[in-house]
Amino acid sequence: MARAAGIAIPATSRETVLRRMAAGGGHVSTMAEDVRAGRLTEITQLDEHIARCGQALGIRRRHTTRCST
Repeated sequence: MARAAGIAIPATSRETVLRRMAAGGGHVSTMAEDVRAGRLTEITQLDEHIARCGQALGIRRRHTTRCST
């Protein structure tokens, strides 16, 4: 999607992200906190937003299966 939007992502991005995640120590994401507490997460809204962005760029959405808890 980034490529379709004209955004260049450096080849080292994956390693950079993984290194920063490892350096985060004991940080727990708010989504992980929600899951642990049995609350709904924002994953559906994120997925729908990504799908709309992809559609606006002419990217066909692959089939996904909605999960529910």
